[in-house]
Formats: sequence, structure tokens, C-alpha cells
Amino acid sequence: MELEPHAVPPSHILRWFRGGLTLSTRKPLWFVLLVAVLLPLDHGLWAVAQFLLVPALLACGVVLAFAAERDQAVVEILRANGLPGGWPLARATLLAAPLVFLIAQMIGWMLRGLARLDGGGTAATATPSPLSFDPANTLLSMLFLWFVSVGPVLWFTLPLLALERLSARRAIALGFRAYARNLYMAMLTALLAIVLAMGTLVSISLFPLVAIIACAIYLSYRDVFYGEGLKLATRRRTYLSPTIRSTSQP
Repeated sequence: MELEPHAVPPSHILRWFRGGLTLSTRKPLWFVLLVAVLLPLDHGLWAVAQFLLVPALLACGVVLAFAAERDQAVVEILRANGLPGGWPLARATLLAAPLVFLIAQMIGWMLRGLARLDGGGTAATATPSPLSFDPANTLLSMLFLWFVSVGPVLWFTLPLLALERLSARRAIALGFRAYARNLYMAMLTALLAIVLAMGTLVSISLFPLVAIIACAIYLSYRDVFYGEGLKLATRRRTYLSPTIRSTSQP
């Protein structure tokens, strides 16, 4: 069957985030480890790598949400499917990165202009930026830049790359089509960008924000492309009590 996005009501956004909160609590340690991997990469040239790895961070979060919904071990998912997206995800990131970087420069120019106006036209006293000292704030700022620039298309492209194994071109085209049929996504990703920027006030918020957003991305993809909501599964596990084990042995 041909993969095709559908329009869904804006009211479904609440459903995505409620379900996202539920999924994120199923494998919290994995989400913490996923985010923690990128935190040391916020100095010098490593910051460029961290910037480029932001889509991979969210794509891995989508795979974690997939595993959490099915109550499957993450190692089993990775062993069966490999790293999410692979080369198509890298290509899509390299295509989008120049646009995100340009918008980041524009935002920087605007902020510097506002700072000069606020200082009455005089050079403001140089103060160290808190982002230089807190890796979590740096990553929150990079997430903000991705969402404020290409957020609506990124939102749907990531699960397509991570779970459908499409080419970058096909995934981006479907991402654009999904956005065109659900234009309110522009407002949603803009609001999330603001939330991520405000998260720098409490940097520990990085961990729950990434987990919930990644799970909401997964659920929105299921809703828009398959018309399905959250379906929590629990694998059956059989445990023998010591008494049963001893009596069952010959």
C-alpha cells in the first residue's frame, strides 16, 4: 500500500503529547542515556557535530518510542533494524543544516541588534553566556534552532527515515506533504521552539522535553500516516516461583 499522509484535526495534538508522556515513562533510562551521549560535545568543533546530530537524537527517540509502545527490548530493535535512518538520515541532515545555520545567524544578528538598542547605541558590557558553561543549555538551543527553522517538515520526516527506511528524497517529500495537509504544525513547532528556549532556564528539563517530544513525533506519524493511536502492548512474561520450579524438576 502506498504511504500517504492524511489531515487530522488539531485537537489530536493533545492526544499525541498525552501518549508521549506515557511512552516516555516506559523506558526513561534509555532516553536519559540517549541525551547524555551528546552532552560532552559542546566545545569547539565538537559543537558542529552536536548540531548535526540533533536529527539523529530525535530519530533515535522515535525508535525508543516504537520499542516502548511494543514493550520490546531496544537491543532487539537495533539488532533487527540497525541504526535508525542511517545514510538517508545523514543526507537529509546535511541538506537541511545550511538553512538552519542561516536562520541561526539571522537570529544572532537580531539579538545583537536588540542588545545595541537596549544599551542606547553603546557597546554592551561583555558578559559570559550561560550557554558556554552548561552543555544541556547548548543542546536545548540547538534543538530550538532546528524546530524554529525546519520544524514542521522535520517533525514528519524523522519517523519516516527512522521507521520506514525511505530514501531522503522520498521522506522529505512525504514530510512536506504531511505538513501541507496539517498546516497547524507550523504553530506547534514554533511553540515547542519557545518551550525549548525557555527550558534553558532549568537545564534539567532537557531530558523530559526530548523524551516527550520524540514520543509525540512517533505518535503523530502513526496518526497522520496510518490513522492509528497509541496501542500499548505488554509482552507476556512467565515467572516460576521457587516452589513451582522445585516441583517441576524430576
